[in-house]
Amino acid sequence: MLSAIMLFNFFAVPVLAFESTCNSATLNGNVFMSGAPVRAKFTYSSNYNTVVNGQGTPTTTQTFYSDGPIKQAISGLTQNTTYYFRLEVTNNYGAQNSSITNFTTPQCAQIPTPIVT
Repeated sequence: MLSAIMLFNFFAVPVLAFESTCNSATLNGNVFMSGAPVRAKFTYSSNYNTVVNGQGTPTTTQTFYSDGPIKQAISGLTQNTTYYFRLEVTNNYGAQNSSITNFTTPQCAQIPTPIVT
C-alpha cells in the first residue's frame, strides 16, 4: 500500500514497514518538498482508532530542508500483533497526515525448555 499527500508544496509518501521482528520494526517514507523546512514523524499504535485520533506513540521528529527519506526504528512491540501507522508532516503553513497503513509482527521463536529428569 502506497499513498501520497500534498500540503503547501510538499509531498510525504509512507511505505510499508520493513525489517519487522517479533518486537521491533523500521518505518520508512519519503518527503518531497519545496519551500519552507518540513518536520516529519510517524505515529503508531496497535489500535487503528488511536492513530486516527492522533493519540498513537510518536517517533522522533525529523526536520527536512530538501527531499529525503525518513526512517525510524521502533521497539517494544508485541509479537503477533498488527500495528497501524501514519506519517505526519508539518511546515510553517500547516500540517497533514498520510493514509494509515499497517504491518504485523511475527511470532517470536520459541526455545524449547529442557526436560530435567
